[in-house]
Amino acid sequence: MSPVRMAKVEAATRLAIQMIESFNHHNIDMMSKIFSDDMTQDDFSPFPSGETYTGKSDVLKYYESLFQKYPDASLETEELFGYGNRCVLRWKQRWHPEEPSFRGLTILSVRDDKIIEIISYAKH
Repeated sequence: MSPVRMAKVEAATRLAIQMIESFNHHNIDMMSKIFSDDMTQDDFSPFPSGETYTGKSDVLKYYESLFQKYPDASLETEELFGYGNRCVLRWKQRWHPEEPSFRGLTILSVRDDKIIEIISYAKH
């Protein structure tokens, strides 16, 4: 793999790790720094078809609302790998420490060292 291509893989993986950390710390400011202005998020909720958020401000509002509703929400990485400008994350999520976890998969796309797209699927 060429050094340029490897740098893209590393950037996508690094941003995915930062996204996980910002989620687990409920850090909207960190998310704001790693999201592109024109990003989109396809979320798995509400079931069954989910909802799409467009633009950094809408996505940040979504996370603010989520963290208010679930102050103990956490994400555990099961597997993470990058390829080109994409990264795939397999995870377990909990809304509350006493509740059972559920599993999901997120695909992140990166451009110019920013997350431009998050697509998440979950299995309850």
